[in-house]
Amino acid sequence: MKDLKGWNLLVYDVIVKNFGYRVFSLNDIYQFEDYFKLYYPNNHFIQDKIRQILQVLRDKGMLEFVNEGHYKLI
Repeated sequence: MKDLKGWNLLVYDVIVKNFGYRVFSLNDIYQFEDYFKLYYPNNHFIQDKIRQILQVLRDKGMLEFVNEGHYKLI
């Protein structure tokens, strides 16, 4: 986790603090859109960015893609 910063760290922290190791959906994490806007008020594509970061975290081996739209921490 020490190599995470910016968006990656922000999304990862939301996942850890709110979902832990249980499966969560895109809709679950979209509920934090206003929280992400506090850090990135000029980003008008928050949901797109969330999906991108979930892919990055998956590629780093930190998340597992469970099925369409559902993820889990590893």
